[in-house]
Amino acid sequence: FLEEQLAGQDARTEIRLGGLDTRLRLAGCDRPLRGFLPPGGKLSGNTSVGVECNGSQPWRLYVQAYVGIFRTVAVASGYLGAGTVLDAENVRMEERDVTASGYGYLTDSEQLQGMIVKQPLQDGRVIPPQAVARAKLIRRGESVVILSRSGGIEVRMEGSALMDGTEGDRIKVRNSKSRRVVEGRVEAPGLVMVSM
Repeated sequence: FLEEQLAGQDARTEIRLGGLDTRLRLAGCDRPLRGFLPPGGKLSGNTSVGVECNGSQPWRLYVQAYVGIFRTVAVASGYLGAGTVLDAENVRMEERDVTASGYGYLTDSEQLQGMIVKQPLQDGRVIPPQAVARAKLIRRGESVVILSRSGGIEVRMEGSALMDGTEGDRIKVRNSKSRRVVEGRVEAPGLVMVSM
């Protein structure tokens, strides 16, 4: 029953069933047994599965089970202190049971490249999403290049950042010559793209 319910999973699953009480005496069932999830039952972690016989001598019982969901997730390779920049050396991908992963997990090591660790992570710990942040490419007060493109025309101006920003963030910058404040998108370290 559990295998049928889990057939559509995009992860490897592992099912462990608890034993039945040896004192249990049930009549043989003259019809196929039927499995079901009791109210509030779930298809991961510790759960129970109902088994019932709808034959001439009907009965019903519940079997304890554990359903593990295994995914390949990002794990710390060695101790990672706060402020560590993630790269291929300090992140590895491993298959882990994520069933009880209350803090979440990340499945794409490419997305982690260049991110900053916000809180210390022990060697072998699954890296939760809230433990990392995109690296700041621009800091408030820093000199930046303000770039504007339209068709084949490209205009570059000097400016200063009025906000911190990571790649893709929209931040305000001040044009050094005109003193005008404009909003643009952080493209790279020290580079802000504004629309003409």
